[in-house]
Amino acid sequence: MTPTSRLGKVLRRLRWPMVIVWVFAVVALYPLAHALSGLANGTAAASLPSSAPSTRVVELQQGPGQPDVDPATVVFVRGQGLTAKDLAAVASARTAVARRAGHVEGLGFPGPPRRSADGQADEFTADVTTRTNGESENGTDTAAVQAIRQAVAGPVSRAAGGLQVAVTGTAALVADGGVSGKAENTLLLTALVIV
Repeated sequence: MTPTSRLGKVLRRLRWPMVIVWVFAVVALYPLAHALSGLANGTAAASLPSSAPSTRVVELQQGPGQPDVDPATVVFVRGQGLTAKDLAAVASARTAVARRAGHVEGLGFPGPPRRSADGQADEFTADVTTRTNGESENGTDTAAVQAIRQAVAGPVSRAAGGLQVAVTGTAALVADGGVSGKAENTLLLTALVIV
């Protein structure tokens, strides 16, 4: 038997044990990698001189205790173009969301509606502010997005059929996904290990 064929046999026998070793290594080192990513400074302030006024602004915006702001965008669409009744429904929906802004935790007042150039869509955005991350962010975003969806349901139902509405944006993604960024990373790693 030649040395290359013996080496080939050994490598074939070791392929699955090596895959298992790599999977265990990835799982074991993940917390360390996650901790290292938290130490990296990828902000705009990292590439600016420390004496620049812009650096101070970035440091204040991203400092500890600063709120996390997720936008919730409400989009109204009609393929043949929005009618006057549709635009009235958009205005009424925006007013309904504004009324809930003071009563739902984290929900801010919606901005002005913006219409698309082709006249087929209109949208407005309300910010959802959370003081802490994680489960609190999920709860705040979920409550705010549910309140927005309830607020726009009435005005949209009074518009003529065919008007479509959706709530999207980061707040809706967090609310609909039900997982925070940390939990999402863990789920992605688990999926990688399973595959």
